[in-house]
Amino acid sequence: MIECCPSCDRDLDPQQINAKIGIGLCLHCDAVYTLEKIRTFQLSDYKKTLPLMMNVYQQSDHVWINVVAPQPISKGNEGCLYLLFCVAFLVIMASGTFRINGVYYGWVLKLILLAVLGLISLPFLYSANKNSTQTYEIDISPQYLFVYQQKKLGVRKRIFNIPTSEIDQLYVKNLVATGASNNKWEGNNYSLVVVKKDYEEVPLIVGENLKIQLEYCENLIENYLNLKDRKMDG
Repeated sequence: MIECCPSCDRDLDPQQINAKIGIGLCLHCDAVYTLEKIRTFQLSDYKKTLPLMMNVYQQSDHVWINVVAPQPISKGNEGCLYLLFCVAFLVIMASGTFRINGVYYGWVLKLILLAVLGLISLPFLYSANKNSTQTYEIDISPQYLFVYQQKKLGVRKRIFNIPTSEIDQLYVKNLVATGASNNKWEGNNYSLVVVKKDYEEVPLIVGENLKIQLEYCENLIENYLNLKDRKMDG
């Protein structure tokens, strides 16, 4: 792979790299780097095939990956909402009637309460069946791999911090096919997993129908860290 400048991500002219003194010069941004800092990684190659719901960019010797991951539906939360709706419905139907001036208003009141219950419940039932999204941000440097979750109001939370020296492999796991979902999720749910040199597995990103994006992340990170890809079960 063509060597590129760690600052502007443009190709380095081989004639401007002096291996004897260990110095390289970028003619595009006039930056001078030692050969240890020149990455044999070309981000522009990955930008050409960037999948949907993703973005990548480079700052100095860091590469940033943004992934918008649809989150799988939880059967447990959906079931609780339906149960509450049914209990409220039965309570209303079992309630008695009342009379004003000789007229019974029990069913009228029940219909009004059911209409109110429906209006209140519909947004919750709709949101229970609609996938939410979670934005992840991966920061890769020669020393560390950071993973952040984007929260509300632009706040982000760091969820992982792994030294790159401890990373042995990455792979994409199908949570449903491998039984890792514990029957809580439906659909094709995938996770990007880091395998450390002590064989510990760390799931970085979880998303629904996100196989192409996670395989893209796997390939990019492995090439940036010069890791040899190996077939993994999952």
